[in-house]
Amino acid sequence: MSRFDQDLVLPPSLSDYAASRERTIEAYRSALKTLALADQEFQRIYSHGLPRNSYPRDSLEETIRAIDRRLWHQAFDITGFGQLMDRQARKDFERTLEQNPPAFTVENVRSIFLSTAQDADEMFNRGLVNVFRRLSRSHRTNTNNAFKINRRAIIEGMVRPSWGGGLEVRIGWPSDELNDIDRVIKTLDRQPHHRRALETAVNGALKKREVYEDAYYQIKGFANSNMHILFKRQDLLDQANRIIHDYYEGSALAKNGTSSAA
Repeated sequence: MSRFDQDLVLPPSLSDYAASRERTIEAYRSALKTLALADQEFQRIYSHGLPRNSYPRDSLEETIRAIDRRLWHQAFDITGFGQLMDRQARKDFERTLEQNPPAFTVENVRSIFLSTAQDADEMFNRGLVNVFRRLSRSHRTNTNNAFKINRRAIIEGMVRPSWGGGLEVRIGWPSDELNDIDRVIKTLDRQPHHRRALETAVNGALKKREVYEDAYYQIKGFANSNMHILFKRQDLLDQANRIIHDYYEGSALAKNGTSSAA
């Protein structure tokens, strides 16, 4: 079953955002015109006009791009599509927004989210495979074959000494990795994922040299920088393993035209 209804119904708030964007930009243009008039008036008594810092630092075009970036970020979170993105997909998304964000109009919103909805399951499944492939020691030397994940995982280089005592999750790829694991697990359970929430909670325990535990994980940090994770929900691991199996079977079919088990 798809995680998204293919008959996509966008939240009404996104249409409101698009309309508000137009009003915001128009009001900003009007403010710039008013500022220009103020400059002209002041030049009548002072030849250099208004102080330089009276003007916005960015151009109107860059301001509009910044507005669009913020709206696309918020829209992906509201629709839940952002939760399906793995680390690489999110980096690609960020790169697209940074270079040339599309205008946040109703037409663009519908077009982009319809396309995303059609690819949602494939995007999530690919991300899940990538997340758990990095956890699988037996899979490091062969990325073309399926693998199975177990309840216990040891991840090297995940923690470091904390300035306040105890340990903490390393900033950078280790914190991204933990966030990605939690994103996949919560999505499999059809629960909302809050970015960095698990990292924050784990740090609270590690700094007191305690074991972190909730309904999904038991997590221990060690002085040798390793992190041990026990996945407590076997049903979610079963789901993940079925996705991994189907992902590689599908890849074999696409490549060879026949099942690898045939």
